[in-house]
Amino acid sequence: MSATIRQQDGQVGTRPKMNASSDLLTKDENEVVFSLLGKKCQTLNTAVVQIYKTEGSAHSHWKKKHTGVVCFVKDSAKRSYFLRAYCLIKNEQIWEHELYDAMKMIKARPFLLTFEGQDGHVGLNFVSEEECDSFYRAVDTTIETRNRKKLEKRNRAKAQAAPNIPPPVNRDSMRPTPAISQTITDSSVQLRNHPQKN
Repeated sequence: MSATIRQQDGQVGTRPKMNASSDLLTKDENEVVFSLLGKKCQTLNTAVVQIYKTEGSAHSHWKKKHTGVVCFVKDSAKRSYFLRAYCLIKNEQIWEHELYDAMKMIKARPFLLTFEGQDGHVGLNFVSEEECDSFYRAVDTTIETRNRKKLEKRNRAKAQAAPNIPPPVNRDSMRPTPAISQTITDSSVQLRNHPQKN
């Protein structure tokens, strides 16, 4: 795994967050990235990339939009996961994309990840194939886990919403089946259309 885990200073009484650093950055550069994350944010994976987006009405060609450090961020304040890119020259966030429910990240090449963004496809072109692989595994595992938990929650809600009602009873099965031939032994019973003999 290319990412090294480094501890970020936590507040008193809270568990310190562990941020994943990029092996392609110096310790100081990684610390700058961590400082740009914000409160209650943790990077689960960090890598050096070029960010491409498709353009045109048919989204048929790619255009490079940014070069920087991309982080797979767990944002506890917003209760969501994000892909966020940072520029180490300007020391600022330059791009963000929130993970969505049906998101599917594709490893198109050993160094290239693609996915459908809000207004076209996005490509993350990694400097290192090892960082690409590590980043892909981190994001893909999180998406799968998140989708599985949502499905389990939905199934539990359905089970709780439906009370334990016994299956419907077939009323026809409760009626006695008439006998084909029935002998009447009681003489006080009168049958229709059969006058009683005196």
